[in-house]
Amino acid sequence: QLRDQASAQNDNSLLLAGVEQKSDEIRLISFPKAIDLNKNRKYLKYALPPFLFLLILLFADPSLIADSTTRLVNPNKEYEKPMPFNFYLLNKSLDVVQFEDYSLQVKTVGTAVPSDVYVVVDDFSYKMDKTGQGEFAFTIKNVQKGKQFKFVSGEVRSKSFDLDVLLKPSIANFDVYLDYPAYTKQKDEKISAVGDLFVPVGTSIRWDFDTKNSNQVFFSFNKEELVKANRKGENYFSTSIKSYKSSVYEVFLGSEDLGIADSLSYFINVVKDKYPQIDLEIFVDSVNTKQKYFIGEGTDDYGIKRIEFVSQVLDQKGVQKSLNRELIGGVSGRSAGYSFNWNISDAKLLPGEQVVYYFEIWDNDAINGSKSTRTRNMIYKMPSVDEFKKQEDEKEELIKDKLEEAIKDSKRIQKKAKDLKEKLLQKKEADWQDKKELEKLLEEQKKIEEKINEAKDAFEENRENQEEFSEPSEEIEEKQEKLEEMFEELLDEEMQKLMDDIQELMEKLEKDEALEKLEDFENSDEDMEKEMERMLELFKQLELEYEMEQAVDKLEELAEKEE
Repeated sequence: QLRDQASAQNDNSLLLAGVEQKSDEIRLISFPKAIDLNKNRKYLKYALPPFLFLLILLFADPSLIADSTTRLVNPNKEYEKPMPFNFYLLNKSLDVVQFEDYSLQVKTVGTAVPSDVYVVVDDFSYKMDKTGQGEFAFTIKNVQKGKQFKFVSGEVRSKSFDLDVLLKPSIANFDVYLDYPAYTKQKDEKISAVGDLFVPVGTSIRWDFDTKNSNQVFFSFNKEELVKANRKGENYFSTSIKSYKSSVYEVFLGSEDLGIADSLSYFINVVKDKYPQIDLEIFVDSVNTKQKYFIGEGTDDYGIKRIEFVSQVLDQKGVQKSLNRELIGGVSGRSAGYSFNWNISDAKLLPGEQVVYYFEIWDNDAINGSKSTRTRNMIYKMPSVDEFKKQEDEKEELIKDKLEEAIKDSKRIQKKAKDLKEKLLQKKEADWQDKKELEKLLEEQKKIEEKINEAKDAFEENRENQEEFSEPSEEIEEKQEKLEEMFEELLDEEMQKLMDDIQELMEKLEKDEALEKLEDFENSDEDMEKEMERMLELFKQLELEYEMEQAVDKLEELAEKEE
């Protein structure tokens, strides 16, 4: 130092001589002679605590000594006043997924604890939330691109940090192609940006996705294993399935940076092919009760394949004897009417057998196979020989009873008609009471006709059954036909017209003409009575002859069996 000062002056010879002299004086004295360690060892215990404190300070805050030393070594350099604290970023990663929030965590360390800390994000300052002693937090919402930030509190500022954004995979657009089963006759469709689907069973579905920031797309149906979509271009992916059942499906998007980063959930509602429907109305021929007329309508959600009339003949033990299916023509489309005529006699039933008949409709389901629906079962049972004989006897008794009742009623009506006629002859004109008596007379006549009709129906049914169970002789058939003709003549329209005329005249209270018509009515009713008596006698004779004929046939059968 003395040399440096000397070199700065022009006349330094005297100064140099003094330095040399002083150096010679102290050169011969060594450090061990100058300081006697043995004598100063007793003071070592006083130096130990400061030494330990210095050692701890060196490890705890080396900058305290280092900075001071630096300042001593560089006395000419200007130094700023040290900050009372520093910022330490606690976040381990400065990466954030696009569109997600990022929470900044910072801690201050120093001699002071700030009360407020601000974070400057892209030149905008935001106050941070205090979360603890010297700790602060702030959430950057919906991060879409990279950002630069730093922390500020008073004059203390941190360095700048860069927040990097990891681009999130997303769907820009997608199309769904629906290829419907041909049998449904539905036109194939293309729909865009619609994930929830309602489709018929068996529909082929294809998805085409246009994505952003994605290098892979996966599908999962009903939470099952992932299925990788086919990559068709840099951002284009496609996959397809055939739908047989309803399911929830998810679409997963992935990228190199994030792996599988996002998913979307949708629903496929698979509409099953419904069973066809069929309704039916039945009409019975008023003359021949075995003649049936059927009309109805069949419907299906996609189309009718066919409608059949099915008749199944069962023997006396209920075992199927035959099964006949008859296709009804002219049936197609989703809805179609149908009609059919059938006579039970066509089943050719033997005594004790029965026929079960119904209509069956089939749909055009090409996925699960054609499905069918039936109408209710209709059953006709042919009476056994014993049952038929019992029914025949009951109907024969009914015929005789109704004819006998009609004859008695006819005689009573004739008497009432005669009494009314005599009563009108004694009056100048008919009155209201006469009109009422005539109305009662006509009502009784109608009841006679009803009884005759009942007898006629029973006779025709018996004859029809007899033809199925046996073969009457020609003589019997001729008498049966004669009886039918007599029934028809007995119920001719002349009697009905006569009754209508009498009622009309009585309404007008025209006595003379009404008397003439009453005379005609009395005569006609008398003729009817005689005709019914003839019919009754003929029927009894026919009944006896038929029973005799049946008895002979049975004897001949027994004789043949014995032979």
